[in-house]
Amino acid sequence: MFLAVPTTSSPFFFFRKLFCLLAGLCLALVANVAVTNSAGLQAEAGLRLELPANGNLRVENLRGGVIAELWSENYVSVSALTDSGQESRSPAIVQRTDSLLSMRVPRGAAGAARINLKLKIPARAHVAIVTGESSVQV
Repeated sequence: MFLAVPTTSSPFFFFRKLFCLLAGLCLALVANVAVTNSAGLQAEAGLRLELPANGNLRVENLRGGVIAELWSENYVSVSALTDSGQESRSPAIVQRTDSLLSMRVPRGAAGAARINLKLKIPARAHVAIVTGESSVQV
C-alpha cells in the first residue's frame, strides 16, 4: 500500500499555499496598523518619564531652547520641536537614578537643525534647566 503524497499540482497543495499567503498578508497588515497607531500616540503624547520620589529633574539642551509648563500629572512629558514648530524625534539622552531624572541633548554637528524641548512638568518637581545659547521659557 502506498500513501498519496501531495504534489505541486494537487489542489490540496494549492489551497494550503493560498491560505498561508493570505494569513501572512493579514498579519503584516495588522502589524503595520498597530505600529502606525502606537507611533502616532507616542508623537502626540511625547515621551513619558517618571520622576524620582524626591522630584529632582535636570534638563540640559545644548542644541536649542527649552519650553517648560506645569501640569497636574505625576510624570514628565517631553516633546522635541524644530524651530518651525514641527514635532521631531527626540535626541535626548535620558538617565534616571533613585534621586535624579536627567535629560541631555548634546550639541549637534555644524549646521544641524536646532531641537527645542517642550516639557510638561509636575508642580512638585525641583527643576534645573541648562541651554547652550538658547532661551528657557516657563
